[in-house]
Amino acid sequence: MMRQLMRQLMRRILCLGLFLVLLMVGMASLAEEGQSADFFLTQLIAQEEGYGNIDYPMGAVSVGDVLYILTDKALHTWRRGMEQPEKLLTFPQMELDGQEEDARSLQLETTPDPIAEMGEMLRHYSSKLFTDGKRLLALRMEQGEIWQVTDEAGALAPRMETALDFSAFRNQEGDFGYPDIKDIELLEGHLYLVAVNYEKSDTPILYRWEIATGKVGQELACQIVSMAPYREGKFLCILVDQTAWEDNEAPQARLAVLDPKTDAFEERFPLGSYNCIGLVYNPENDTAYFMEDSLAYSLPGVVQPAKKSAYFINRTWENLGCGLLQGGWYYQCSSDGVSVRQLDMPGVENGALTIYGVYGNPAHLAFSTRYPQIPTALMNEYYDSLEAFANAIVSGQDAADVLQLYSSGAPIRQLIDKGYAMDLSGNADIMAAVEGMYPALVDSYRRDGKVFGLPLNIYASSIGYNKSALQELGLTREDLPTTWIELMDFIANWQEDYGEDNPGVHLMDNMGVKDSLLDSLMESYAAYSLKTWGRIDFDTPLFHKLMTAYDAIDGDQFPQPQGEEEEEFWNAKHLLTLYAGYTDLQYSMRQDEWYMTPLPLPLDEGLELVIAASGEVMIINPRTTRPEQALLYVANAARNYDKRSSLITLFPGNNDPVPNQSFEEDLASWEKTLARIRKQLETASPEERPDLLDSEKYMSELISKAENYRWDVWAESIAWYREAIAPYLYLVGQTPLNTWKQGKENELYSLMQQYKEGAIPLERFIREIAGRVRMMELENQ
Repeated sequence: MMRQLMRQLMRRILCLGLFLVLLMVGMASLAEEGQSADFFLTQLIAQEEGYGNIDYPMGAVSVGDVLYILTDKALHTWRRGMEQPEKLLTFPQMELDGQEEDARSLQLETTPDPIAEMGEMLRHYSSKLFTDGKRLLALRMEQGEIWQVTDEAGALAPRMETALDFSAFRNQEGDFGYPDIKDIELLEGHLYLVAVNYEKSDTPILYRWEIATGKVGQELACQIVSMAPYREGKFLCILVDQTAWEDNEAPQARLAVLDPKTDAFEERFPLGSYNCIGLVYNPENDTAYFMEDSLAYSLPGVVQPAKKSAYFINRTWENLGCGLLQGGWYYQCSSDGVSVRQLDMPGVENGALTIYGVYGNPAHLAFSTRYPQIPTALMNEYYDSLEAFANAIVSGQDAADVLQLYSSGAPIRQLIDKGYAMDLSGNADIMAAVEGMYPALVDSYRRDGKVFGLPLNIYASSIGYNKSALQELGLTREDLPTTWIELMDFIANWQEDYGEDNPGVHLMDNMGVKDSLLDSLMESYAAYSLKTWGRIDFDTPLFHKLMTAYDAIDGDQFPQPQGEEEEEFWNAKHLLTLYAGYTDLQYSMRQDEWYMTPLPLPLDEGLELVIAASGEVMIINPRTTRPEQALLYVANAARNYDKRSSLITLFPGNNDPVPNQSFEEDLASWEKTLARIRKQLETASPEERPDLLDSEKYMSELISKAENYRWDVWAESIAWYREAIAPYLYLVGQTPLNTWKQGKENELYSLMQQYKEGAIPLERFIREIAGRVRMMELENQ
């Protein structure tokens, strides 16, 4: 037996060694072939370098073999073989008081400068890039102008070419309405624009203009989400009927041909889910391409079936620019980043490492950039039942290999107990992370000393208070409630004790005070019940006492504000919140007048404090056909915790403050702005002085509080979390209370609504909810 085990162990070691060799060979091969490129990955940059270093993508268009990428800071160019895009035009940047750093753009009226005006135009979100096939063009939306950006040689050559009739996007006062642009195309001397003009309706409209005259044509209400020039002066279109959502149905995408001369659609066939976008057509090989989620498909001959062509790093959920790049490449731009992939990637037909529950987070981006030879597919499905997850795990080639699950939205305990999660204990990187965490946050995923899930983060929010509002009421921290029982008594007497004499301070920052309070109370009680008794039991003296105190609150003393009162409500100060961030440490020391300080409360005097928490965990399908890749993916997550949050909140050994990497740059900019304002005050007219004085006051106060911005996470915040929050966190899994779906769980929601509306008395509510929860828990065992 021992000899057989040793042979099996040696085979596993040899297989792993071979896999790593092939992996390194694959990486070298990929570097030579250059099958992928990714730029401006906003989430990854934010985590690694800070938000001040992000270039936010705003659009991308290809002209021949050049990809033009528009960000909020510059216009960039990229060609195959370049490691990173190069800046073609850097934009002037806004300072805090609204003035420009670039003096050239300030002098446009006296010294016209087309390049400066181009930079001013492109940096605004209302400009849209497109091409006539030879030049880069831009639509200046607010003015309705078409500009040439580059000439046919690719050199900057800004020139306004045509003014269009854009009256459709202006209201009666002449203000521009900022439509949501779905697509923009040039065809046979006309500009076509698919946009939702929210000034008029939520329906997409196909607008068209004659380029030569700027005259606007007939508007066409449509279902187009993406379009591409096709044959014989027609368009290929992806259609999605968004009204299906009104019937609680997910709409399906369809492929159609539009004749713009007759506005007639010829529908061809179903295309996929409503996430289809980025349609292009290549006349050279008579093939259409589009994206669905993170996968690019081809339609050779523009007929079914669609074929997998390339896997992307991010899911495409908006069309800031998708298209073909000369040489058989496809590019995709969204606010999450810009990616380029070679079409018909080798092995694409064999599938990819399939990930459930990931939407392009920093750890995923880090994996895909570190292991570009391992394609990943991001699933768009959502499951919340054991049966649905089980089917996703055993469904063949399209089965999920790795699942990132939210603790309150998935039956994680049952998945582990029933063998639907792989043992991760053999991976050194994963175990190194797990062993450094708070044990209580890992225990839910342990069985017999083995670990089946990697915790990724922890979230908790509950009661909080505003120090500024507290001071305005003449109160101190010691005057606030110390238990939930006291809190409900405080709320019940609010109007008489404080509200009538302090109309400028509202009790809570949500309108339905009593309704929201019940949801939060039951969440806190469920956490206490689970930790104390191992189950949710509503038939207890404690719950009766809590609900009696809750029932004594007169909800009518908190009427719903209407009209102007609603605006006043949101602009006023609020003493309490139900949503103070207990695990959000990044801004806890920058306590401005709106900050809500956590106020953790036990349910009653003498009871242990239990803070309900939730979080995400990563598991591996034990039936995966890609176990080595799946382990690499989870191990990568174990090396990529957010240094501003989860690396602190999960790991008690990480106590160093996190510096604000842009602090010195920000401070220098503030001081420069203040100096310029004071210089302007020396020669300002009486009419200009009030605004300048307001700006001077704002900048002076900001600089005086600059030290509040030196750290992203302060040492004091970490110490407070270690003492006041972390020891009391309890990870609440999926329960009948947090699973709102059809069937028995929905009965709880209906029961709570009946009680809130006064349709059933308190004792009946307690009796029925206790019985139903008990029955559900028995059925789930």
